[in-house]
Amino acid sequence: MSFLNAIQWEFVHRVPAIILLVAAVWCWAQGKRRCAIACALAGGVAGPLLARVSAAVSDGAGEALEVTLVDALSMILLHLLLVAYLGTEANWSSMKVDLGLGGLAAVCLAVLEGITTGQANIAAALWPSAPLGASGALALIAIRGLKGQKLALALASAALLGALITMVAGAIGFGGWVRG
Repeated sequence: MSFLNAIQWEFVHRVPAIILLVAAVWCWAQGKRRCAIACALAGGVAGPLLARVSAAVSDGAGEALEVTLVDALSMILLHLLLVAYLGTEANWSSMKVDLGLGGLAAVCLAVLEGITTGQANIAAALWPSAPLGASGALALIAIRGLKGQKLALALASAALLGALITMVAGAIGFGGWVRG
């Protein structure tokens, strides 16, 4: 699969989830808890479902339904936790913590990806996660900053953020699309 084709499919399943996460954080910060939870749930389900469909369309072999369900449940939990964390202003919720938390979350996702794809060497799974860890940390800081913007600007910025993360993830082969 060509790099541009891989990026296209990464964009299809990654960006809607990021936009819905930003919408959820924005709603939470505005005190609209039900709306925030609904957006977090939708975002947690959208990414794995769109990944399943895009895998089936791009290479004709979709993933097992069980994998999609586990991914959806994991992403729902992650979205709900991130919404409560990023949407809250407190001493423990800050940009400094975002750097560590975002990096740690991205590295954990990279290691899990390595394990689920049969990567026996954890060090080899960790190596490509450094750029992803940096992008995860910067993404949390960016999302934190978007919660104070007008909703339309926050969502447009989320789409740009999603495109940037897609390029980084595609370039390092995260998600299985660009593995050699």
